[in-house]
Amino acid sequence: DQLGGSTAVIVNQTAARRFWGDGDPLGRRLRGQGSEDWRRVVGVVEDAPVSTLAEDMQPVMYFSARQTDGIANPFVVVRTDGDPADLLAPLRQAVTEVRSSLAIDAQGTIASHFGESLAAPRMAATALGLFSLLAAGLAGLGIYAVVSFGVARRSTELGIRMALGAGRDRVVAMVLRDVAGTVALGVIAGLGVTILLAPRLASMIHGVDGVDPAALTGGLTFIVGVALVAAWIPARRASRVDPAEALRIS
Repeated sequence: DQLGGSTAVIVNQTAARRFWGDGDPLGRRLRGQGSEDWRRVVGVVEDAPVSTLAEDMQPVMYFSARQTDGIANPFVVVRTDGDPADLLAPLRQAVTEVRSSLAIDAQGTIASHFGESLAAPRMAATALGLFSLLAAGLAGLGIYAVVSFGVARRSTELGIRMALGAGRDRVVAMVLRDVAGTVALGVIAGLGVTILLAPRLASMIHGVDGVDPAALTGGLTFIVGVALVAAWIPARRASRVDPAEALRIS
């Protein structure tokens, strides 16, 4: 624990870069804020979150609890090839048998501990997903209503086209082509807004890039699919109308 009269300490990479730049931190000394005790660096470890997964990396130093006058908090880590949850009860019983007076404050798997820290981001992601599905459904209903109204107003035009020999597939393709142009404009506008808001949205979910190509492609494909299906239904219905009946009604 002692090295050249100084207490040994290990720092993370952020601390090494901030305090010594590109220099070698091994053998250097530092002390914590408000402390008079100098500690000598004996190793550097990779950055790791301390409180939450999404936190910004801060300088951290690690030292043995035996170097302080405080109360040590021992912990036990067990690796297993099976389900870690199956070892919780036997491990607790084994610790109790060795020292019954030892209080066990926390017990669980790494996945459960990560789950607790991810509870808030997971809830935010679920809420965003539900609202996104709701928005897509409302967009689909809106497109369906607008296209149905437009097709109803064009019943005479469509009847004349079919009377002159236009096939049903051609009528459907014409309606879908008109809708596709409007959807394309909406997609371009949506991409612009997404790129602008992506940094804020990405900060809500750890490890997720707001401008992820796969996510954008999947979202755009879903929206375009909803729009085309919502446009295809009234277009298909209009193509099945008898041309003579459409002309007579108009």
